[in-house]
Amino acid sequence: MLAERDKNKYEMPETNVENLAYESKMINIVIGKVHQIYTDVTSDDIARYVRQILAEDEYHRMKPTEVAKEVVAIITGNPTQKKRRPSSKAPASKNICDYISNA
Repeated sequence: MLAERDKNKYEMPETNVENLAYESKMINIVIGKVHQIYTDVTSDDIARYVRQILAEDEYHRMKPTEVAKEVVAIITGNPTQKKRRPSSKAPASKNICDYISNA
């Protein structure tokens, strides 16, 4: 009983593990892309910028190239405009007869 309680004390929730794996993978990809252009920027700085950007991307929708562009924008000091993602819109009416034309 005591050993099981101690084991659970140190276990990390699955969502945190998934987030860390996503973040780690994204950091490695972005470091590879950005280091080709900006060799004077350290990997730690790039990782910090990536974490900052991913903190705003709560649903993990950004692609590595988008994150790399944001990192380059931070490095160069030119902030990028945030793109609004299209949201799915429900039809105005659920009645199918409203959409059938009398042609």
